Amino acid sequence: MLNRNGCHFRRQVPFRGYILDFVEHGHRLVVELDGSQHALMEDHMRDEARDAMIEEQGYKVLRFWNREIDEDIGAVVARIVHELQLRAPTRKSFAFSTSPQGGGANR
Repeated sequence: MLNRNGCHFRRQVPFRGYILDFVEHGHRLVVELDGSQHALMEDHMRDEARDAMIEEQGYKVLRFWNREIDEDIGAVVARIVHELQLRAPTRKSFAFSTSPQGGGANR
């Protein structure tokens, strides 16, 4: 989905052996939506290790609980927009295409 600011989020993106919920490659931003299973200690620790690996690749990871989406989607969107404004685009997002038309590369 491309917005008026030129951001292009991709959904369910393969990345270094993981599937990321949403990624905007140009701004190097990952958005993860977590259900209640992520509250379990072992899943939480796995998420922290995963986020650290993703952030080592230069991405910022934002995590939101499903409940946050249901109760205050406006605040979630505001947080994502704020982070996009803080992160200058690295390159045009189409250069990182994970679609078959764009080469299907796992980045």
